[in-house]
Amino acid sequence: MKKKDHYYFRRQYYFVYSICRLFKNFCINRNSTPGLLVLFLALLLPLSFSRPLPAQSHLTLDQAIKDALRRSETLQQAALEVNYLSSRTRLTEKNKLFQVNFDGNYLYRSQTIALELPALPSPLTGQLTPLQIEGGLKHNYDLNLSLTQPLFTGGQLTRAVELSRLQKLMALDQKNLVINRVISQVVSSFYRYQLLEAHLNSASNIKKRLELHHQRLQHLVEEELSRRVNLLETLSKIEEMENSLLEIKQLIQEERLTFHRLCGHYPEEIEPGYTERALNLNQALAYLEENHPFLRQLDKQIQAIELQKKMTSGRYLPQLAARAEVHYGKPGINFFKKEWSLYFQGGITLKVPLFDWRKKKEELTMLDYKIRQLQTEKQKFLADTKKALASLYARLESLQAKMKHLQKMADYAREKTRLKQQLWQEKLIPHLEYLTALSEEEKLTWSLEEIKFELQLTRVAINSYIGHYMEVNQ
Repeated sequence: MKKKDHYYFRRQYYFVYSICRLFKNFCINRNSTPGLLVLFLALLLPLSFSRPLPAQSHLTLDQAIKDALRRSETLQQAALEVNYLSSRTRLTEKNKLFQVNFDGNYLYRSQTIALELPALPSPLTGQLTPLQIEGGLKHNYDLNLSLTQPLFTGGQLTRAVELSRLQKLMALDQKNLVINRVISQVVSSFYRYQLLEAHLNSASNIKKRLELHHQRLQHLVEEELSRRVNLLETLSKIEEMENSLLEIKQLIQEERLTFHRLCGHYPEEIEPGYTERALNLNQALAYLEENHPFLRQLDKQIQAIELQKKMTSGRYLPQLAARAEVHYGKPGINFFKKEWSLYFQGGITLKVPLFDWRKKKEELTMLDYKIRQLQTEKQKFLADTKKALASLYARLESLQAKMKHLQKMADYAREKTRLKQQLWQEKLIPHLEYLTALSEEEKLTWSLEEIKFELQLTRVAINSYIGHYMEVNQ
């Protein structure tokens, strides 16, 4: 049993013992039965010996990333754009179906059509009587139910559906870009916080060693074995480290707030044992060309323009549509019949463009220019990213080589500090040289820790450049 567990149970035992004595005295004074005491102990002992709840464990960085993705307003906007384009795709698909419309019309005419016939003799009187027939009404009503079905549109409706689906896929690529950016921001902030914490620990170590040295110096000065100027030099170094600590703490607080803004947690709540991995250069380049969301988005934009070219060509082809109508009006199709009547009509509409001032050719040329722009943008993005990746991998190699040299330099600095301390105690070198050696030792130790985190941040930059965090999220 661990020492702290033994102390805990011993404390609980004395607590229960004290309660039992008090309860026993109470029962004796009240002439209560011993059964009450047994019942009380049976209820109290499990509660007394129950262990306290364990402290909440640290969160993993993966959980912080999930929370950051859930909280990101930019990602929410990208997801809403995907939903919007999904609805628009379904709407575009329905344009290929027939449409049914209802119209109701009322028309007032101040005059009506009158048909005058030549005068004919009346069979009764024999007189010539002019004949006039009125057509139409002053008050006209028409109720219309129509059905329209596109028959041939030059492929415009089909291409429009394909274009909507492509636009949805482009929105998904944009969403993946946002995911990649959010994850890289969270991971980078986490490592920057750890880097600053390591810097703070290093500066605190220097300060503690200086304070310990100051205490020794103070005794030596009191015994007149050292000069007061040495004490003042040490105090000056301590104040200098105090200023550095304040600056580092300010940077740490800013990074804490940045991390909390991203995921809703503070970086000290995250388990520190997280190591960033990166592909080698050839694997990274292959992954970049095959999977980067921005490149896939550019490819889909080129496909979308190809569809627009086909839609443009189809717009200048003959357009064919069928139409059927049911009318119920007063008067109906017969103007001379002044009653409500029901009639039907239907037919086919053909529209043939004959002359367009070569607008079709100009539109297709403009779309070709747009394709060439996108191809150039893709080449530029690939060239810039490959250059950046080559630079990052060169930085990785350089940092790994520096880490080996810094490890040796830190070992040498520790030995140098120990020797200079002995030389100063023997009054063979000035006191300031020893303080300088002490500061150099801690700076080299800090530089070694800094390179470790710089390696992690460089790997984060590599994964961000190639869009690898999108796959991590999936």
